[in-house]
Amino acid sequence: MSDFLLWTDKLAQRRQPKTVFFTNTARCGSTLFAKMLDHQGISVCFGEPRPLTTLAVGYLEKYWSSSETETLLKAVITVLRRGVPFDQICVIKTPSFDSCLVPLLANVFPEIKHVFMFRKNGLDSVERMIVQVGEFMHSLLPLYSISPALSAALSWAFIGSANRFMRVIKPRNMKEWAAILYASPYADYLKNKHLFCLPVIWYESIMTDTETTLRPIFRELGLPEEKIREALLCLNEDSQRDTVLSRTSMKNVRATKMTEATRARLDEIANVIGVPKDIF
Repeated sequence: MSDFLLWTDKLAQRRQPKTVFFTNTARCGSTLFAKMLDHQGISVCFGEPRPLTTLAVGYLEKYWSSSETETLLKAVITVLRRGVPFDQICVIKTPSFDSCLVPLLANVFPEIKHVFMFRKNGLDSVERMIVQVGEFMHSLLPLYSISPALSAALSWAFIGSANRFMRVIKPRNMKEWAAILYASPYADYLKNKHLFCLPVIWYESIMTDTETTLRPIFRELGLPEEKIREALLCLNEDSQRDTVLSRTSMKNVRATKMTEATRARLDEIANVIGVPKDIF
């Protein structure tokens, strides 16, 4: 480890590219938005680097202290962007699990800009995603009540920011599980809103008023506004094409129905997580 840190210290002596740390929740259009930010010769977008998720899990599980995590985070970010020219913009798109890293990263690299993306009424989409990933997910939920550690070892859905709430809430069904996955990154955003360079980026705005929404974002991040026209072309294709989450693959996947009992339970979950009840 000491050799690795010495190497990254040497890398850090080079001029570093301007960097954007892009956190989000599941099924919010983040893959589409990341493609909109990626422009050859101007910006490079990395999609969900696994080392960052490892750091997020280790930090939340208290494998490392805050200071230790910051040291490792500084090294990992330096390695991730080592091949990006200093005159380009490095965009690091994370999965939803990594939102807890924002305040630590702000301590290490205060110059890095943070953006967050969310989707209104996205609960059913997240539940459908969990179902689509694999039928064995239904078996993991009862297993979690017996052994949270084993469930986390078997599936990504029990790691990261959501796991700390799962231990308190103890979800009883797929919709409650989805609610925790969906809302926990937003709770992190609300807690650390002062660290973000822009207000939350809404999926609905990206989809319905794309150009108007992108203009202040491009301006803030240092992307040429003339590249917005290229970004608009991303709307013409499925950003999840050829994956299990493509529109074609997902079209017959259904979420469970909302009942009065479920609605009441979701209100309780919102209170525990610390988000507005109306996001569900």
